[in-house]
Amino acid sequence: MYENLAAQRFFRSKQAGITSLTQLQSTPVGDARWVLADIDGDLYQLVLSGDDDVLPDELAALRDAFLAEQAFGMGELEVLSRPVVPEDGSVKISAAEQSNSSVIFSGESPAIAKIFRKLEPGINPDVELLSGLSHVGCKYVPALRAYSTIEWSGDTYVTAMVQDFAAGSREGWDLALHYATDMQPFTEEAGLIGTALSAVHRDLTTAFGTEQVAAASLVEGLSDRLESLIAQAEVLRPFEPAIRELYARAATGTATVQRIHGDAHLGQILRTQDKYLLIDFEGEPARPLAERRQMFSPLQDLAGFIRSFGYAAHFGSNLADPEGWAADCAAAMLEAYGAQASPLLDALVLDKALYEVVYEANNRPDWLHIPLEAVKRLIGA
Repeated sequence: MYENLAAQRFFRSKQAGITSLTQLQSTPVGDARWVLADIDGDLYQLVLSGDDDVLPDELAALRDAFLAEQAFGMGELEVLSRPVVPEDGSVKISAAEQSNSSVIFSGESPAIAKIFRKLEPGINPDVELLSGLSHVGCKYVPALRAYSTIEWSGDTYVTAMVQDFAAGSREGWDLALHYATDMQPFTEEAGLIGTALSAVHRDLTTAFGTEQVAAASLVEGLSDRLESLIAQAEVLRPFEPAIRELYARAATGTATVQRIHGDAHLGQILRTQDKYLLIDFEGEPARPLAERRQMFSPLQDLAGFIRSFGYAAHFGSNLADPEGWAADCAAAMLEAYGAQASPLLDALVLDKALYEVVYEANNRPDWLHIPLEAVKRLIGA
């Protein structure tokens, strides 16, 4: 069982493997068992069964629990809107690769449930931000319907959430690749992305407020991790002086900070018939929970989409000028959003490109040129 669990996408420490697993709580779920487990000091919720054919019973039990407005397994369910899930229609596990498990409930009022596998104490940013956005009536996110929590060792853990399901929608990344492969401009779509992001940011300020900080305090974090990034990808070493010079230009004046998406890219948006929806507000999974809940510059989300345009321009396309295609997308998004190019935005885009260099150098060296060329363009090398 250890080997099977360690291979799952939701298990974070794949290289180290599993050395200990302690069952803390257990309750029947259909013909399987819901288990709260301590795995090497981290808390996980699992559904265990020795029968490969038990899955339909598990999904039926999940729907029955939500229809009864009860948590799946153990804990409490907080209901924000009804119905939590539709009474009829199919129930299936999403085929998308995710670190959590998503279950789709089709029917008259389709819903999607996200089951968190690795549990963290405290407020879940996805639930927190979607709750706030739903409360102010944001039209650019799938509304939150319910979420469940458990109490363990004096802490509260969010175990699942249910929200509207955008049936028939298409992931932004897939759509952008389609346009790039067909060598078609994506600027109109990029403008719609800018419109959606602007509305979400505006509604986040309504729900959670804003603060003014010194821009230097934002850039300080970028500078602090630069040496670590260079140590992991020495190809960046020659560019360090120019990078720090760009950071210095960005570290002047004040900046507005607020709650943001925190992990914005084309894979985090859905194209519906008339607009884009932003999804998955957990923030970057590798960052600590407290850090993901901090206010930051909304330009960070714009930077994420700008780098995502850059990747879409290269993946599987025959564009004669991929950099120009991506730049046109960025310009259209910024115009629709109501933002302009700035040293701080450049610094945030550069920080993302530096991280990408490290990732590609260690995982996909054939793709290293994509972020490395972006770094060179940003610093004028």
